[in-house]
Amino acid sequence: MEAAQKMVAMYPENARSFILLGNAYAAQSNFEEARKNYTKVISLEPSSPLGYRELANSYLFEEPRDFKKA
Repeated sequence: MEAAQKMVAMYPENARSFILLGNAYAAQSNFEEARKNYTKVISLEPSSPLGYRELANSYLFEEPRDFKKA
């Protein structure tokens, strides 16, 4: 978590740093924060599939599930 937070602080416009932070939150079962970070990825790089994929997987497999959002 600490390394991912440092990455976001150092590279706030880099979508991959938010993927790492989102994944760190997901590893701690904090899916609300993970989804916020995946949404940030989408806002930074809307043409990249990375944020969409992580967000969809989160809504498909983690509670609370939301198949429409996925």
